[in-house]
Formats: sequence, C-alpha cells, structure tokens
Amino acid sequence: MSLEDDLLRIFGSHRVAFIMDKLKIPENEPIEHGIISKAIENAQKKVEGHNFDIRKHLIEYDDVMNKQREVIYDQRREVLAGENIRETFNAIIEEMVEDIIATFCPEKVAVADWNISGMVDDFISQFNFEPQLPELEDKADSSILDEPLKEQVFTQLLRKEAEFTPEVLEHLMKVLLLQTIDSQWKDHLLSIDHLKEGIGLRGYAQQNPKEEYKREAYSLFVQMMGRIRQEVLHKLFLIQLVQDDDVERLEAEQRRRKVITNRSDEEDRVSKPITRDEEKIGRNDPCPCGSGKKYKKCCGK
Repeated sequence: MSLEDDLLRIFGSHRVAFIMDKLKIPENEPIEHGIISKAIENAQKKVEGHNFDIRKHLIEYDDVMNKQREVIYDQRREVLAGENIRETFNAIIEEMVEDIIATFCPEKVAVADWNISGMVDDFISQFNFEPQLPELEDKADSSILDEPLKEQVFTQLLRKEAEFTPEVLEHLMKVLLLQTIDSQWKDHLLSIDHLKEGIGLRGYAQQNPKEEYKREAYSLFVQMMGRIRQEVLHKLFLIQLVQDDDVERLEAEQRRRKVITNRSDEEDRVSKPITRDEEKIGRNDPCPCGSGKKYKKCCGK
C-alpha cells in the first residue's frame, strides 16, 4: 500500500509522511512499523464505520417501503384468492360515502353552511347517479345523511348485480381492483423515488431528512389508497353492458372504416398518368426563348 492511496491520503497519511521525511527514509523502500500499521487500521475502521452508517440509513429508508409493500401485496393476494371481494367493496363504499359527507357537510357546522350542491355533484361523479337527500332541519347533524346515502348506493349496486349476474359482477370487481391497485402502486413508487432523491436537502432547513421521509411517504401512501377507492368505485358504477344491437352497430362501423381506409390506400398506390397542357418541344426545334438556336443547344441543355 502506498501513502498516496485514497485510504491513507484521506485518513492521516501526512503524519506518516512527516516522520518519513525526518528519518530520511528512501521513497521506494517498504515501511514496516507499528505506527504505519496503526494508521492503516484506524483508516479502515473509519471507512467501515462510514459504510455502516450508509447501509443503516438505506435499511431505515427501505423499511418504510417494505411496510407499504406488505400492505399492497396482502391486498393483491386476497383479491387473487377471491376472498371477501364483496365485503371489501362494501367497506370501500361505506368509507367513500363517509368521506364525501365529512368533506361537504362537516360536523359542528350549521346546516345552512353545508355545501349540499358540491356533495351532490361529487356523489354523481363518484357513483353515477343523483342521490335523494332527506329533509334537513336547522339543528340536524351529518349523521342524518349517512344511512340514507349508503342505502341508495347499495341499492344501485344491487341493480348492477341484477344486470350483470352475481358471478360476473364479482369477477368484474376482482379485475377492476387488481388493475387499479397495480396502476396506482406503480405511480406511487415513482413518487417515492422522486421524494427520496430530494429528501436530503431538508437538512439545510434544520429538519431530519429521515423523519421527513417517513412522514411524507406515509402521506403519499394514504393518498394512493384514497385514489384506489375513488377510481375502482367510479369504474364499477360507470361501466355498463353493451347490448347486441350496439355490438352489431360497432362492428359494422369498424368494417366500414376498414373498407374506407383500404380504398384510400389503393387510390394512393395507383399512379396517375402525366398530362401536358402545352405542346412538347422537339430537341431540333427552334428554342421558344427567341435566341434563334435549336432547343437542344439553348434552353434544352
């Protein structure tokens, strides 16, 4: 090992170099002394401690994602096994209705200050039907909306079940839930990567980057779970069966478009004959420019 190696250069080789200069030791002569061995040992300990701290921080950051990953994978396994699909959707519906009510009709707020129109619009956007609201008294609280709205949503779900049959509806629930979880999880991983890239800068603001990472990663995870609920319910209540007449109409329209496309391609491939509006000038004819020369010796070169 040379005293110019990075290990010794960074961790105190100047002291050893000073001793070598004092003792007039030749530059290329091997050094065997306890001081040198101790310096190398101390340098190795410092490097190993630094690397250990790096690995420790990486594990602590990865633990946050591992816990989130376990939650998502447990949900996917339950869906793939077909366990409690209907119960899962019932719980999602109840949570979504409660969230809508809490957002637009918060507790400890007078009925006159509730955003009823906003709640109805959000309800229509989420469940694809307009709810029938009960009569609201001046001293009523938000709990008066809870049961009627949930009952209307479950009634709409039963109509959907009668239209699709229970087996088809459960299969549809399974497919929608899996697709939505996978899509939102991929977006969440990308958001976590962006968060991890810049979280170290929080130290300049006298904040603990690790604690800030845990807090914001949890916030992003909660937002992702909310988007999963919203998207899967929106798709479930929006989807409709296509009737036979609609299928035939769509197939006919597709065939018509294909014929038009093929016909236009053939027309483009057919070469059109070149026509001349003026009489062709022979090479030995007088040049039309009036120079008196033959066309081949003037403009026809």
